[in-house]
Amino acid sequence: MIEAYLRLTNFVQKHLPDRFTMDESGIQRIDLRNKIFREIIANLLAHREYRNSFPAKFLVFSDIVRTENGTKPLQTGSVTLDNLETHPKNPMIAKVFKELGWVEELGSGRKNIRKYAPVYFSDFQVEISNNERFIFSISYQNTDKDALVDFGFSEMLQLVGANLGLSWDQRRQELAHSRHQVGTKSALSWYQIQTLLEFVKTSRSMTDIMEVFDWSDRTKFKKKYINPLLETGLLEMSHPDVPNSPMQRYFLSKKGILFIDQLNEQLRI
Repeated sequence: MIEAYLRLTNFVQKHLPDRFTMDESGIQRIDLRNKIFREIIANLLAHREYRNSFPAKFLVFSDIVRTENGTKPLQTGSVTLDNLETHPKNPMIAKVFKELGWVEELGSGRKNIRKYAPVYFSDFQVEISNNERFIFSISYQNTDKDALVDFGFSEMLQLVGANLGLSWDQRRQELAHSRHQVGTKSALSWYQIQTLLEFVKTSRSMTDIMEVFDWSDRTKFKKKYINPLLETGLLEMSHPDVPNSPMQRYFLSKKGILFIDQLNEQLRI
């Protein structure tokens, strides 16, 4: 059960964008993806009717996230977030998940969806069907599709290479060597840029990023690598109005997510 939860969490992190907001104090970062989907995953597992042979499903499409579960419905008819009744079908599983910090309390998933989905999705609609199968879905406007229209990978590759002082021809040389042998304290390789972009799929501090490459010169690293990635629109900052904020975090933009997916394809991870 724990392994299933972790695998589904990794699946969500791979296929859904990492977006954030700040708490009411403006200090603490809130991971919207985690807030919305961790309890959807926990509910999928904790409220499943395990005597039913129908396999639980967690599906991600370009414009909808959908879960399906076998169930014995206690509530049928028109079901919405407002009138959905929550019943702990497997209370021992729910208790373990709560102890692990994967759920907050009974009904908290519904509360978090109401609160955070409008921030995470530009437009969304929740649909619930509670019959022989419990089907829950969030449909949303596919903003990434519009971004793909204007995104030119080859052009971006040349721009990033020019800004970082990298030639795409260097890739052939890198393929002949171990990843650990390319790149020096004065230059990062394409593989290391790739590693950097993968690393910031989850927002990171400058210190976290520098530690990956064993760099100590913060000013030089920021000027040579972080600033160009910001300028090309692949990275974004959590506090763009305060560039030197001690709370500053860096994370992939939508354009950055598209870029790293295609870069991975080119570098054949």
